Amino acid sequence: MPSQPDKLAIVRTNLQIFGAWRTLGDILGYLFNRPPRDRFDRTYGVATAGSVEKTEAGVTDEAALADAIRYVPISEPVMRHVLDRATRVLDPATATLVDLGCGKGRALVMASWYPFRAVRGVELSPHHAARARHNLAAYLARPRGPEVRCRDLSVVCANALHYEPPATDLLVFMYRPFKGQVFQGVLDRLHAFAARTGHRVVIAYVCPSERRMLERHPGFHQLEDHPVISEEHRWSLWECRPGAAAERAS
Repeated sequence: MPSQPDKLAIVRTNLQIFGAWRTLGDILGYLFNRPPRDRFDRTYGVATAGSVEKTEAGVTDEAALADAIRYVPISEPVMRHVLDRATRVLDPATATLVDLGCGKGRALVMASWYPFRAVRGVELSPHHAARARHNLAAYLARPRGPEVRCRDLSVVCANALHYEPPATDLLVFMYRPFKGQVFQGVLDRLHAFAARTGHRVVIAYVCPSERRMLERHPGFHQLEDHPVISEEHRWSLWECRPGAAAERAS
């Protein structure tokens, strides 16, 4: 249970991300277990809403499916906060945003509003990957809202453990996409990528169910943490330190 000062800090962060009315709604939702309304699809002309259990996503890789988590779309205010903060740490002009477990592509749509070198989605489910491609094509053909500042967007249907990112600085976005051995393996691969290429690797991790793995991994250190009323929307920013694991081993 958070202490009183921690509760106040959580409410302040919630106000910063969501504003007063949404924060009031989150408090009421926390008390009465009511989810907030989601207007993203209607606003931007895409189809990303709804929850899909992992067993209904058309995944045939049983080993990967064991560590997968059901699809739930990211909240727009949370993703905006993630992108605003992360692009202060990492220059988007030199970086590729890689969304591991991109689902139906909601975060990719919002990433197009920032001047990234490129945006890549990686999705295990062929159903979600197809929907993400359709959503991106529909949105880019008729964008609504903020200016589209990155049009180099694509989605690949693949296991995140087998994905080889482009040789650029990386902002790796993860909204609770997987757990267990897959999460640990992804961290190890990203650390090896940074050590091999010399490129920066920054992770934005929302709904941090495997936070302890990042805390224990000698190759990553936390830059920021943003606790809010709903743990589902808590997020943190981490950076890879390629030499740290070798230093600890020696």
